[in-house]
Amino acid sequence: MLFSPSRTIGLIQSTWERFAAVTLDQVRQTAKDMLDPERLVWVVIGDLSKIEESVRSLDYGEVEIWDAVGERIR
Repeated sequence: MLFSPSRTIGLIQSTWERFAAVTLDQVRQTAKDMLDPERLVWVVIGDLSKIEESVRSLDYGEVEIWDAVGERIR
């Protein structure tokens, strides 16, 4: 049998218990081990005329503008 409500509930419960057992220190250490802030890429989607100035003011680095079909504009 592929689907069983009791099996599904058990899977959800066990998954929740595993997540609940993770400590904040474990999350922080894992992030420190796996993420390199120098290689992060931010993707911001919105009305360019409304958000460009505030995005640039964050000064996170180079800002690239792409159109809806994936062509770089500037």
